[in-house]
Amino acid sequence: MKDLPRGGFDVVLASNLIEHLENPVKFYRQVQRAVAPKRWLVRVPMIDRDWRVPLRRELGLFHFSDPTHYREYTRASFEAEAREAALSVADLQINWGEIWAELHPMDATPRG
Repeated sequence: MKDLPRGGFDVVLASNLIEHLENPVKFYRQVQRAVAPKRWLVRVPMIDRDWRVPLRRELGLFHFSDPTHYREYTRASFEAEAREAALSVADLQINWGEIWAELHPMDATPRG
């Protein structure tokens, strides 16, 4: 990732970003390797936040709420993607049809 600033960061904030990436697991891993944050604050849309999204999906239509989305999440799909990226879910809330989560690297030493 050529555009990342040099040096480490304590926190990476990804608010309504991840769903726009073709390969979010690769993104998480690259950023984690480049700047080694101790935690991520992530906000993503849920697939069922509006009744029209699942209905369009069921009808075989383009169903995402934004044409630039590659995905929208269920709690299970979000948690699975985080695990695949070697991130653990430290906290997760569902607010206004979105997942708000704090993720930590799996290889990090737990805080006391």
